[in-house]
Amino acid sequence: MACMFPARPAREAARYSPLAVPFQFNPCLGFVQGLVAVAAVFARILTLCVVFAVWGVLSLLGWGRIASPWWRAAAAVPILLALPTALIPPMLAIGSLERRLRPRDPSVQHPVIPITPPNS
Repeated sequence: MACMFPARPAREAARYSPLAVPFQFNPCLGFVQGLVAVAAVFARILTLCVVFAVWGVLSLLGWGRIASPWWRAAAAVPILLALPTALIPPMLAIGSLERRLRPRDPSVQHPVIPITPPNS
């Protein structure tokens, strides 16, 4: 399958190198592969926004109900740890779903590494 964006000469590529291009950008994606990649990015953005909004509201409500300054200080660490804990499962699920939906390119040959027992 031909690349959607053919390779540029080194001089022209160097001219665009200051532009921020995501490290995962693959110019040789097919149409369906590109759709899956875009859908995964939008799903991640939407999920992050919703989880962050829910975490913020619940943290603020919980923080406001704590009257004692000592208990507020004690609750700060669990409240802060709740955000990454809530973000990890949806991100792993979206990544797994993306890998399952992404069509495989039959022209890509994955190397087979033979497993040999160590010499005894």
